[in-house]
Amino acid sequence: MSYENWKDEIGTFEVMDVRGKKMDFFPALKAKAAALKNGEGLHIIQTFEPVPLYPVLALMGFEHHT
Repeated sequence: MSYENWKDEIGTFEVMDVRGKKMDFFPALKAKAAALKNGEGLHIIQTFEPVPLYPVLALMGFEHHT
């Protein structure tokens, strides 16, 4: 699936704003992602490009768009 197929659904995605978080947010993010159903998504807000997340989430069946 490509961004064009799901871009209109972004407004329904749960927002996870991790800007300035002092803790390791990755376990919580991974748990939220694992609980999502097909067609659901996460909108992650960060102050930098979270490149390390992309391959991990891709293995879980997710795509990304920045």
